[in-house]
Amino acid sequence: MMTGIWKKGLALSLALAMALSFAGCGGTEETLTVGTSADYPPYEFIQLDAEGNETIVGADIELAKIIAEKLGMKMELKNMSFDGLLGGLAEGKFDMVIAGLTVDPKRKVLFSDNYNTREQTVIIKAADADQYTGLKDLEGKKVAGQSGTVQQTLAEEYAGETATAIQQFPDMIMMLKAGKLDAMIADDDVAQIYIQANDDLMAAPIQIDYENADVAIAFQQDDQELCDKVNAVLAELKEDGTIDGLMADAQALAGQIEKENASKTE
Repeated sequence: MMTGIWKKGLALSLALAMALSFAGCGGTEETLTVGTSADYPPYEFIQLDAEGNETIVGADIELAKIIAEKLGMKMELKNMSFDGLLGGLAEGKFDMVIAGLTVDPKRKVLFSDNYNTREQTVIIKAADADQYTGLKDLEGKKVAGQSGTVQQTLAEEYAGETATAIQQFPDMIMMLKAGKLDAMIADDDVAQIYIQANDDLMAAPIQIDYENADVAIAFQQDDQELCDKVNAVLAELKEDGTIDGLMADAQALAGQIEKENASKTE
């Protein structure tokens, strides 16, 4: 029978051996779980290869990869509908959400520093150009915003009871082109991709004054430590122009893909 001293010695030896074993193989890399909704170019969208395989790409995706790398973590990307992202974050399904998020104070999350800013655009059919000159022209019209977004709130504010929420952004574009919607509200950098690729769409000469123009990453409310680490990375990437480059590259790629998609439906 082993004495207490022998038992403690054996336990310490085993613990040391396990520690050395993990150290020898580099240990386990911590995972950064990232939630997104891949239907919002240039921030996140789907690219198909020659065999039809899907890859999630976009400025946000590349930014998340860089953040994970600089934090020494492995990124795990989870894609879902936008209107479920912040609820999933609160439930602990993600460490952070990056999805072209507007910094809306009504959202019960912890926001990072901003990494982009934008304005709001009303997209209409070019044939209806003379019908829309101001916000009052949206009243009573079928105006859509993506479900769970600031644009849904704005559509409801300006159109009233006839406003509607659509889950997927590309579906709104198709519905507008088909005459099932009168107008839709979108962030200007997203809107321009679709307007430039579709000759039958245009930006209405309507200005929406909305004070929350910043775009940021969302964290759980009590995760200040991760937020601070990401803010340090964002500051570096803004300073050296990396984020501007990511946005420009994603804008160009998204525009090319949407033009190809538009040409297939003509």
